[in-house]
Amino acid sequence: MLNPTNNHLSGETIMKRILLSKTFIIGVSAVVIYTLVGFFLVPFLVQHYVPKIVREDLNKQASIGVVRFNPYIFTFEANDFRLDEPDDQAIAALKRLFIDFELKSLFNWAWTFKEVSIDTPLVKAVISSNGDLNLAKLAPASDPQPPQENQEPMPRLIIEQISIRQGQVFFTDRQQSEAASLTLTPLDLKIENLTTLPNQKGVQTITATSSDGETLRWTGNVSLNPVETQGTLKLENIRTATLWKFVRDGLNLEPPLGTLNMTGDYSVDLGKSEPKVSLTNLAVKITGVMLRLAGDEEAFLELPDVRISEVDFDLGERQAAIGKLLVAGGRARLAVDEKGEFNLQRVVKAPSSTSPAPSAPEGPVSETWKVRLESLDLEKLALDYRDLSRDPGLNAGIEAIALSLKATVEAGGNLTRASVNDIGVTLSGLRAGLTDTTKPAVRIGKVALAGGAYDLALNTLTVDNVSIDGGDIDLKREADGKINLVLLAAPPEKGAIALEPREAAVEGHPFRFLIKTVAVSGLGAAFSDISVKPVEPILNLEDIGVALTNVDGKSPMKFEAGLKIREGGQIRVAGTVDPSLPSVDAEVQLEELSLKEFQPYVGQSAAVILTSGAFSTRGSLRHGLKASGAKTLYQGGFKLDNLRVVEPSKKETLVGWKTVQTDQLRLQLATNGLEIGDLRVVGPAGKFIIEKDRSLNLANVVKPDPEPKKSPPAAGAADPFPYRVRRVLVSDGRVDFADLSLITPFGTKVHELKGNLAGISSTRDARTQVKLDGRVDEYGTARIEGELNTSDPKAFTDISVMFRNVEMSNLTPYSGKFAGRKINSGKLTVDLKYKIDQSRLAGDNQIVVESLKLGEKVASPEAVDLPLDFAIALLEDTKGVIDLGLPVSGNLDSPEFSYGALIGKAIVNLLTKIVTSPFRALGALLPGGSEESFKNVAFEPGRSDVPPPEKEKLNKLAGALLKRPQLKLTVQGRYNPETDRAELRNASLRLALAVRQGLKLKPQEDPGPVDFSSPGSGKVLEAMFSERFGAETLKTLQAEMKVLEDKAKKESAAKAGAASSEDGTIDPGRLAKILFARLADAEAIGEPELSGLADARARAIAAELSGPGGIPAIRVEVISPAALDKNDLPTAALNLDAAR
Repeated sequence: MLNPTNNHLSGETIMKRILLSKTFIIGVSAVVIYTLVGFFLVPFLVQHYVPKIVREDLNKQASIGVVRFNPYIFTFEANDFRLDEPDDQAIAALKRLFIDFELKSLFNWAWTFKEVSIDTPLVKAVISSNGDLNLAKLAPASDPQPPQENQEPMPRLIIEQISIRQGQVFFTDRQQSEAASLTLTPLDLKIENLTTLPNQKGVQTITATSSDGETLRWTGNVSLNPVETQGTLKLENIRTATLWKFVRDGLNLEPPLGTLNMTGDYSVDLGKSEPKVSLTNLAVKITGVMLRLAGDEEAFLELPDVRISEVDFDLGERQAAIGKLLVAGGRARLAVDEKGEFNLQRVVKAPSSTSPAPSAPEGPVSETWKVRLESLDLEKLALDYRDLSRDPGLNAGIEAIALSLKATVEAGGNLTRASVNDIGVTLSGLRAGLTDTTKPAVRIGKVALAGGAYDLALNTLTVDNVSIDGGDIDLKREADGKINLVLLAAPPEKGAIALEPREAAVEGHPFRFLIKTVAVSGLGAAFSDISVKPVEPILNLEDIGVALTNVDGKSPMKFEAGLKIREGGQIRVAGTVDPSLPSVDAEVQLEELSLKEFQPYVGQSAAVILTSGAFSTRGSLRHGLKASGAKTLYQGGFKLDNLRVVEPSKKETLVGWKTVQTDQLRLQLATNGLEIGDLRVVGPAGKFIIEKDRSLNLANVVKPDPEPKKSPPAAGAADPFPYRVRRVLVSDGRVDFADLSLITPFGTKVHELKGNLAGISSTRDARTQVKLDGRVDEYGTARIEGELNTSDPKAFTDISVMFRNVEMSNLTPYSGKFAGRKINSGKLTVDLKYKIDQSRLAGDNQIVVESLKLGEKVASPEAVDLPLDFAIALLEDTKGVIDLGLPVSGNLDSPEFSYGALIGKAIVNLLTKIVTSPFRALGALLPGGSEESFKNVAFEPGRSDVPPPEKEKLNKLAGALLKRPQLKLTVQGRYNPETDRAELRNASLRLALAVRQGLKLKPQEDPGPVDFSSPGSGKVLEAMFSERFGAETLKTLQAEMKVLEDKAKKESAAKAGAASSEDGTIDPGRLAKILFARLADAEAIGEPELSGLADARARAIAAELSGPGGIPAIRVEVISPAALDKNDLPTAALNLDAAR
């Protein structure tokens, strides 16, 4: 057993030995030195040399606060470190750096750190105006030697925890005109188990928040051997304005609005020969985006919600898949200014002219990438478009755009493949209009495309269906004649927007498309013409529908179309369209198109109102088909029903008909032509009125043409539009005629008009056959027959117009105005023959009047002052018939030509001649005598008996008067004051001498001539002379006679030579003759005796005319006698007058 004390001493001794031993002292000294170095020297060296090294090597300034190092637990702590630029601008700083090194590194055979933490670090990264990054200058210079192929393995390292707390990062970019900055604070980082040991991973997190609340979050693990990391990255509330600040000088944008949120999983593996990088479950959400050009008031792009989700990316497989891309709502505003500049062109500022153009990358051809888009959905995106480069400007827009599709793209090398499938597009609320109007010209409810697919390799688009539903189109003709839709569709003319579109082609494949069905439904349209109707549309089209099949722009396609017209009518068209020619082959049906809506156009040319009318047609339309023989051909028929045109404020039809129709129509263009077979006109009606001012109603309603008329085509020029109508068949027609210019207005009706016109043609010298007849009033008839050149009636016309049994009492207004008399009764028949040859008119008109009875007088300033009763009596035969020929002629090209005036003048001239030369009017009834011979009856001087030649004349006159029972004859006896007086004196003296001689005479017997050589006659004459002048006067006369006789005898004897017995004979009755002459001169014959002689002559004529076989005595009137000029032969005057 041991002694405890000894044991204790031995222990102390041992301890002393140990403590005093050299080994112990060296060990303790080493520990003390190690402690002093660790606790004091290391901090001192760090504080001293770090600033120095920074200053010498980096040309920066550095400062460091308290430094602590624990050599026993291997912890290092540095406080208040700061790195500044020479101008004292901070680059980096930290509040505290703490490192905890573990001795278990010896056991792990790896450098092991339990903790590395940094508190409140600060980093200020600045990009200078020349593009240099200040932090780049802190990195060591790169090794110019290429890396060795056999590199040393990574050192074995284990960091159990790395953390950064309350860090701050300030990033400034001074390349912009206004420096852009970004502040991330606080920045927190936590990494666990960071190691370079093979296949060792740790969990790491990074959180960084900007001063504006933007956050970066990363959670994942990192392996350094091999280099591999996986994790989740999140960006939250990233403001678009933050990103904009760093590119503002390259963009012409105001600070944008909007936020970005992104989350996704990633995986990076760099440990293999082929790096592997992949992203999965990437989701991006962009909200509240508003982009506005600098200086603009409105944003050109608004995107309230954009989402990208289910995105997978594999760099190794070179594949990318996007599950969903959604754009919900928003609005895009596209605009072109007055110079033709597109607003999107202004988003990116034009690069400087000195900037080099980017060169194409060189290197091997890239490998193929595959991208798949599972779903693209665009919902309710609105689009506005404004183009001010045209005049007027264009306003357009879409209220809501919906788009859905799937797409795959395979690109790389020299090959690019792309296909887009399940394309669906819906455009709602389309509108387009001009900037000078408030109402859009085009509004479409919805345009939808379904079942679309596009193949880039073939450059082919196929669509199952395109539909257009609802909407309206406002087609408007402006006051200046411009069409709004034409202006709307006009191509832009200024700027880049005016560049001609080019057809896209892929490797020689032109773009092709196929739309299986196209359908338009529920579309409306309004047609307005401001130039004629400023307030309301002319027509409103409803239920416009179109259906097309297999539309590819090149192949024939079937189509159907139809519409309704609100005002009346509908149209249906069906057929085939071949755009390759182009050509159309279609059946057209137009039913009962109301024509009264076209009144504004009618009103431009005529002051009338189109109150009704319905147009229909059915036929085949062919355009662009060679077999048709024309560029455009329409064959079929048409019908125009119930046309009625009236004058304003009047109800009667001016022009109209019940039906005009044909089923034999051929209309063609290029070459032009119109052919109609039988054209049936049922119930035509018209009104022909002479107004109070003597103007014609049809002429009055026609408005003057403001445009100057073009000169007619030259002779022989081709007809610009030839036409031909085989027959026009007229039935049940009616024409009303009225003359309001008369004192008593006149009116009549031609009804039951029927007939036909054959061969109406524009062919030169073609002649149309005309045959029309109808009824006039109740019992009259009318007929028109003949032929004329319809293309040029003045070149040739041969027409007969016949009226039969027209009641003349209806003509009283005319007789009252122009003749001053009413017509009580009578029947009129007229045959008018018009022949025109090269503008020369030759009319042969025959007028027959039956049983004409004139009525009372009518006051009229225009009445012709003619004795109408007398004229009628002259013209009317024993049957009460007046038959007149009335030829007229004239030149239609003469500016003074007027057919009405020509006829009127002929009638007045005829009546004037009749009443002024009545016996000439009877010329046809008085053969063998002149007008003058029948006006007078010659008599022997002093006698009243009618000489035989005059009796013959009176007999002829009586026969003519028997044929004109309405005529009477007035006879005026006349005397010559000299010859008749002389004969009466002679006769009276001879009668007295016969009585004195005792001769027995019968009453009115002429005693005959006086026998002057008879002594008895001489004795009686001497006695009568003595009684009248006295015996002394007789003796004186006898003595004078004796002296004269003796003188004569002496002169006779004294003459030389022989004298004839005749010369020597003395008249034994010479004295008696002288006595008789003296007594005759003294005979008392005055005016009563001469008037009696004239009256006896008149009565002798009357007796001769009213004798057996003559005219009634009542028709011969003896009027008071009259004296003649002394140089006139004795005659009686005859005159005709109407019987009263």
